[in-house]
Amino acid sequence: MHGKRLLPLIFSLLSQSVFAAVPEIPVGVTNGNAYRAYVNYQKQKDHKAFAASKQGASSWAGQRESQAQAIEAALKSCNKINRGKCTIIDTDGKATGGMHRPEGFMQKTQKPSGGFEFFPADIRDIRLADRYKSYLGNNGNKAFAVSTSGVSAWAVEMTSLDAAKKQAIERCNKRNTAKDKPCKVVDANGKILTAKLKFSEMSVNKQATYPELPSEVRVNLDDKTYQKYKSLSGHKAVASTPKGDVYYVSGLTTAEFAQFETQRNCEKKTKTKCQMLLVDNELIYKRKTSQAKAEKKSWHGRYEVDLSNEPELAAKPGVKSVMPSIVLEGDQLHMEVGGNVVAVSNYKIKGKKLSFEIQGKPVNAEFGDKFDSFVLDSGNKPKYVKAN
Repeated sequence: MHGKRLLPLIFSLLSQSVFAAVPEIPVGVTNGNAYRAYVNYQKQKDHKAFAASKQGASSWAGQRESQAQAIEAALKSCNKINRGKCTIIDTDGKATGGMHRPEGFMQKTQKPSGGFEFFPADIRDIRLADRYKSYLGNNGNKAFAVSTSGVSAWAVEMTSLDAAKKQAIERCNKRNTAKDKPCKVVDANGKILTAKLKFSEMSVNKQATYPELPSEVRVNLDDKTYQKYKSLSGHKAVASTPKGDVYYVSGLTTAEFAQFETQRNCEKKTKTKCQMLLVDNELIYKRKTSQAKAEKKSWHGRYEVDLSNEPELAAKPGVKSVMPSIVLEGDQLHMEVGGNVVAVSNYKIKGKKLSFEIQGKPVNAEFGDKFDSFVLDSGNKPKYVKAN
């Protein structure tokens, strides 16, 4: 039992002795792996050479017959790692460039008793926020870089903070395909350099109450899709197109990010204006009734199927409840059956011509002189009259 308890202490003491063995190092030694390799290299007999790349690769060769042989072997081994072009930074224990003393190298991270509380506000994805939390647990000089495109990278256990920042940026930009959104360092040695958010606020309460959807929203966001939306983690939002297609985004760190990304993705994919329905569990959708009233046109109102030439049919109980009615309000058309909205569409009017879409199919109609009726140009050309 005592032996198990001593193991972590022994490992810690060994690590400290290793990193105290070489107080000054060549400028090209930038990370922990290169540092450990350099410590071992110093113990080798001449002739020897140490090679490293700007991206952090390193290798050495020792006990060669000549310095040229040592250089050739070190470069060949280092370049095989394929992390940038390697150069010789030390031969026979003498640096070819400058030397520097590592500061804060391998300094242990003290994890707060209650866990880490904040993360940079530039991190928009909850999975990336979790990776940032893992990054915080690393020792030594470190940096975390991120792009608003969602790409990130970090560098840890570096021999200087400048080296950590530089490598984090290089790694991040290498992965980043959105060149108009370059990466930037948002954390250096555990210190957030930008605005910050709380880990505790990046997810929606699983016990949150979701609203009952209006009938015109249920046309696009059916019960199955709505239940799936409720189960999604992180902050989320859902939007719909005039044709009834639904787009949603989830797993983001704030409601504002979720709304922005949903709106952007929906309109980018459909090339049309999208309407927000929900952000998290808040109903955003609002019918433009006030605008419709302020700008009421002659054709605005409810139109019902004309049964004046079918008196027997009109007299039958429940007939009107199964007949569709069409409501023109603002810039939208609603088709209703039995008081429930079954389709929503934008519409256009040119003269007396009315055009709209139902389930993606174009529909045309022509109004009467006073916009008190219209006839559909389809099927048996049903007539709709404006209700009183």
